[in-house]
Amino acid sequence: MKKLFAYLLLLTLCLFGTTFEIKACSVGGAPFKDLLNHYNTKSYMAVEGYYISEKKFMVTRSSDSSIKVGNEYEVLEYGPFGSLCEEYEMEVSGTSTLIGEEKPRLLIVFKNRCTNKKLVTPMSWGSGVDISNNKIVSIDGKFDSVSNKYVWYEYSISLDNVRKRLFEGKTEILEWEKEEINY
Repeated sequence: MKKLFAYLLLLTLCLFGTTFEIKACSVGGAPFKDLLNHYNTKSYMAVEGYYISEKKFMVTRSSDSSIKVGNEYEVLEYGPFGSLCEEYEMEVSGTSTLIGEEKPRLLIVFKNRCTNKKLVTPMSWGSGVDISNNKIVSIDGKFDSVSNKYVWYEYSISLDNVRKRLFEGKTEILEWEKEEINY
């Protein structure tokens, strides 16, 4: 009887074309220049500062009064992850080499998730970007079908131009300098 039931179940699945799909989410995120180009003040806030430990961030500049300058905040990342693509907040990793006032960072954070002394960034951007040289650099690659390989570009922009958009609310389009690099 069990064999007959198993056979009928298998036959039913085959007849109806049922397939099982296994989803998996990648941790990769959009290039930082894309995150900045899609920045809007209803969804995001910008903060500058530096890591004082692997998980704590000292804010030195904020685009929103709810994030207080001179306060420290825990940094988390939010987005889809895992085999079920569940969205949740998780601890940031890879910040141990970024600790110190001499290593200033810019973070883009979700406006509606930054409560209880925490800053929540989009997935893969918990460490933010380096702003120590008064510019922001973003690396991006794309597949070139002619050469059949990836071509990498370095995009850079003045920190002053980024600050005008993030902290002063100017809506001008950000003009990125583009240079092909060997990556």
